[in-house]
Amino acid sequence: LPEALAVLGWNVALFPKSGNVYDSYGEVLLKNGQLAEARQNYEKSLALDPSNKNAEKMLAEIKAAEESPAAKLQMQERAELETAMNAAFEAADHQRFDVPALKAKLSAFLEKYPQDTEAAAMVSNYFYYVETADLATAKSEWAAFASHPNEKVKELAAQKLRLAELIREPLDLKFTAADGREVDLASLRGKVVLIDFWATWCPPCLEEIPNVVAAYQRYHDRGFEIVGISFEQAPDAAKPAKRQKTAEQMLAFTREHSMPWPQFYDGTYWQNPFGKKYGIRGIPAMFLLNKAGMVVSTNARGAALEAMVRKLLQE
Repeated sequence: LPEALAVLGWNVALFPKSGNVYDSYGEVLLKNGQLAEARQNYEKSLALDPSNKNAEKMLAEIKAAEESPAAKLQMQERAELETAMNAAFEAADHQRFDVPALKAKLSAFLEKYPQDTEAAAMVSNYFYYVETADLATAKSEWAAFASHPNEKVKELAAQKLRLAELIREPLDLKFTAADGREVDLASLRGKVVLIDFWATWCPPCLEEIPNVVAAYQRYHDRGFEIVGISFEQAPDAAKPAKRQKTAEQMLAFTREHSMPWPQFYDGTYWQNPFGKKYGIRGIPAMFLLNKAGMVVSTNARGAALEAMVRKLLQE
């Protein structure tokens, strides 16, 4: 948190006309318990970008917290849970899992505040964490939230359970890659395959690239393949943004970063058809398939990737 405060404070100084920077800074200040400072940054964000719904929502919550001790307590307890979530993600990167402890904290918060505005986001983050642990645990947790009183949480769980049904059979995915190659997972049976849902604008995706490239270079000759599903946003002259890229710009990025595997590109950002089909709400998401085409992990990241690939190749 102190590092994030320092970096975002620096970004605000560098990009004083960016509403998104003030929005991000407000979020970190809020987690640090600095309500007044967070409010100021959300106000600046909204002034620069009146369409920023997140800044508008957070300003309303801060004002409610300033007027109500109960609302302020709820905001503080949410911040504490988010801190625990962040610690869990760091532990997951090193293969240290304590799913029951994290679920206990999440369940206690949601029992007290079932309609919290961030309930679905926190459950989504929790799902992401347990998917790193193992797929069987993840499926059990998806089902556990299927009857939650919060409609957004219930829909999230239903979406994950639909995914559970889809992956009961070998994964079916076919498209023409951005470089013209034809991709059909059915033709890759007998190989171990990683489906990497990612984007060039996604910092966690970029952090994962060296690990993915290393696994590919080490195991490709032994039967390991990767298929990229890019969540790029095509250039929009009416609403330009730094994250926007053409297919050729995305391919130039992959060449620069030694990523020779085929990439899906349609420029539709979060409307990516494969993302919608498989319920991808955050990236990177990494589906690892065994030689029969069955999904054995929906979050094969970090050090776990190489270990799983090595094991599956031996089967």
